[in-house]
Amino acid sequence: GAALLGASGGLTACNGFLGASNESGSEDALQVDRPASASRFRRLTHEEWRNTVQDLLGIDPSELSAAFRDDPRAAGFLFDNNAATLEVDQALAAAYQRVAAQIAAELTGDSASLKALVPEVGDDDEARIRSFIEQFGKRVHRRPLTEDQIEAYVALYDVGRSSFDDAPGFGGGVRLLLEGFLQSPYFLYRIESSEEERDGERDAPPMMTV
Repeated sequence: GAALLGASGGLTACNGFLGASNESGSEDALQVDRPASASRFRRLTHEEWRNTVQDLLGIDPSELSAAFRDDPRAAGFLFDNNAATLEVDQALAAAYQRVAAQIAAELTGDSASLKALVPEVGDDDEARIRSFIEQFGKRVHRRPLTEDQIEAYVALYDVGRSSFDDAPGFGGGVRLLLEGFLQSPYFLYRIESSEEERDGERDAPPMMTV
């Protein structure tokens, strides 16, 4: 189980020893080196990305993700989700951007798809979009959005309303908003965040971007 894996990982990372005797015959205190630091920001593998997009939007993005370069695989490792190898280079960032734009354009270009994506909340577009940001954003970020993040996404929606000649108004706002969600580091990465402090420093400072 997870506990066994955690225990074995802790043991293999230790370089010290227990109960060794020194020249005077007394036992030394526990001497264990700290495990090597590891990233708490792991990019989704392409398979994870496809599954997540399908869960979020109800579409099969397999053809679109074919544009992504292959995930690297660390030599000697059995698994393909080694955080040290899952980097986002310029080529992959550009591919993420193109695919996000294509998905957003297709979903918001059809009135039925747009309505299914962003359910109506009365007659108030602002209430409707805020509800969408909070609920959909929670699924994208895998945690509730902060007030600052909500406001940042609302601002992105406002920009989108006048950004596309072929999609003015509400549809354009949602289109740019969806592009932003699909390129957010909170979506592209599995982030292990913590607010706890140790020696005056946070374990993992929160990211400020959306």
